Amino acid sequence: MPKNKERMRSHDFIKRRWLYGLTRERGSNVVEMALVLFVIVLLLIAVADIGRAFHSYVVITNAAREAARLASRLPDKDDEIRAAAIQEATNSGVDLSQDNAHIAIGRPEPWHSGDPISVTVAYTLSTFLGRLVGLPELPMRSTTEMVIFGYIWFEGEDTDG
Repeated sequence: MPKNKERMRSHDFIKRRWLYGLTRERGSNVVEMALVLFVIVLLLIAVADIGRAFHSYVVITNAAREAARLASRLPDKDDEIRAAAIQEATNSGVDLSQDNAHIAIGRPEPWHSGDPISVTVAYTLSTFLGRLVGLPELPMRSTTEMVIFGYIWFEGEDTDG
């Protein structure tokens, strides 16, 4: 057999081995990519949940602060105080509905000017990752305390009660 034919056969053999190796590696690359992509997507979801949790905590803190500010001027108007907290949270994109939030108002009875009044907003955040892997929801609580200034009437408000 001439040397040229031997070279050609060995060249064909190497070429076939190389192509066969590439197709086998291509399959393993797809499997590796699927595994890595799954982990990356889980990490992105976790980062999004952490961002949502931070945003929600800042919002409920602001809602408690706004409600406490109103409570320091109108300490016996519980419905308006709760409405102020709900409105502040709604303006920032957090829904303080009855099933995922609780707003508590704490003050001494009878109250006097100079007494402390506190507003606590408790909120339960449902996370994306929690829905995927079955983790419990994330409870949050923020309390703000201020001093009662006394009952302050505003222009146009009925002062007869």
